Amino acid sequence: MQDTFDFPEIILIRNSADFFGFSRETAYRLVRSGDILSCRIAGRRLITSHSVREFIVRQVRAQSSIDQNADWFRNFMISYRSLPVILSISKVSSCFGISRRSAYRLSASGKIVTIKIGRSRFIITESIHHHIQRSITSAQKSVGNPVVDTCP
Repeated sequence: MQDTFDFPEIILIRNSADFFGFSRETAYRLVRSGDILSCRIAGRRLITSHSVREFIVRQVRAQSSIDQNADWFRNFMISYRSLPVILSISKVSSCFGISRRSAYRLSASGKIVTIKIGRSRFIITESIHHHIQRSITSAQKSVGNPVVDTCP
């Protein structure tokens, strides 16, 4: 079972990869372009979770055709589940056991949501959780077995 807690309001920019899934360099680039907000406190650069959430939501709306009222999307970045908010395609395999090819195929079919930041494509982690839960639920209905949450 994963630990979940409320998403922090502000995060050190050097920890952006742990929480958000994009590198420190990408975070600085997004700050310089005005896409996310930052502040400097006691010599440390901090970024706000709210501005990152708004940036990702804008990217999803611009680049995806998902239902903007989906339950997982409305609750996006409310709690932290020990995985970054977005994952690069290459990290999906190690975290979920989904190959790159399968990730691209699921994205093309609209079952998981991806966004592009710079030249990199990222998968919204919550959309993978939602897809897996939906698959388990549909398998449970067809077989009649109880649902077991084994996902990280």
